[in-house]
Amino acid sequence: MGENTCMRCGKPCGAGETMCEECQAWFAQKTAGNAGQKKFKKIRIPEQSRGSQFCTKCGKKMPIEAKFCTGCGNPLRRAAKMTEGEKNAENNRRDAAGETGDSGNTGVEQKEPDTGKASGKGAKKILTAVAALVLVAALIFGAWLFLGDRKETGGKQQASSAENAEGNGIGKAVYEESEEEKAAREKAEQEKVEQEKAKKEEERLRKEQEEKERAEREAQEKAARELSIHSYEVVVSDCTWEQAYADCKNRGGYLVRINSAEEYSHIIGILQNYGKIHFYLGGKRGPQGVDYYWVDNEGAFMGECLNAVDSWTAGGYWFKNEPSFVDTGSGGAGRNIEEAYMNLFCVSGTWYLNDSSGSLAIDYPDLLAGKVGYIVEYE
Repeated sequence: MGENTCMRCGKPCGAGETMCEECQAWFAQKTAGNAGQKKFKKIRIPEQSRGSQFCTKCGKKMPIEAKFCTGCGNPLRRAAKMTEGEKNAENNRRDAAGETGDSGNTGVEQKEPDTGKASGKGAKKILTAVAALVLVAALIFGAWLFLGDRKETGGKQQASSAENAEGNGIGKAVYEESEEEKAAREKAEQEKVEQEKAKKEEERLRKEQEEKERAEREAQEKAARELSIHSYEVVVSDCTWEQAYADCKNRGGYLVRINSAEEYSHIIGILQNYGKIHFYLGGKRGPQGVDYYWVDNEGAFMGECLNAVDSWTAGGYWFKNEPSFVDTGSGGAGRNIEEAYMNLFCVSGTWYLNDSSGSLAIDYPDLLAGKVGYIVEYE
């Protein structure tokens, strides 16, 4: 090979170069150790140009792809950036070739050429630091919001629990109430229960009273309707009950049948001028019976029992101790008189229902002669 060609790797070398820029081989029998002992002054590195680089030790301009300076053997930028594995491989290669020196460490202060990347790296570091600070601040702010929300929520829950406890009459210190407070609360609850019961009972009585009034009103209306289509005729005659019953049928009516307190009052109003007369009514009882009923024009019993406890007549309309069924010792010669019929008579201005014999003028001639009568009812 010529003297302008590297003896080790065969790479062409320029005139005046003392080291191969590719494999760092010294020319003219020089060694890497001898090169490493050279003294170099610190120089100002010119600005890097495109496609070239400058040695940071001696300042020689080198191609951008050169690994070592051909003037002093200093590893260039690309070599400086070799990984540890690449450096070890390079050192092993040199040892095998009998060379000395570490491709990654020349023992001389090196200065990286200023290509503008240093400022870029600094800016990146600043941006990274700012981003980290922003992230930390965001985490702190989020934690503050979370803890504040939990605190506010917990406070609301406590307030709500206190309100619920107070609304239940227990108070805020629901688990710390004294015996006196507990007794007072239980008393208040019992009073509330009693008030509810009293209110329900009052409502029941009110409805019951309304129902009673409604029934009475309907009965009055019914009686009024009946009275509007009924008329009455008063007849005074010393006859028997059977004669009065037959005469009423002959007149086109019937012996009066009183079906309500309203009709009773209406008839009493008609009899105000007949206070001394005993009037037959259209009711009687059967032989050996004790229940009185109205009798229709066919002679059959009809309607409700007139001396029953649930009849409208039970409200003081019967004379005292009546019906008695038999008048003991009042008839002629002190005999007992069977009382199987109903009549109406006045005592001290008040009219009463009574049971009597069917022939008053005959059974009591001295007392009732000329004082017997009956009432005809028409529809």
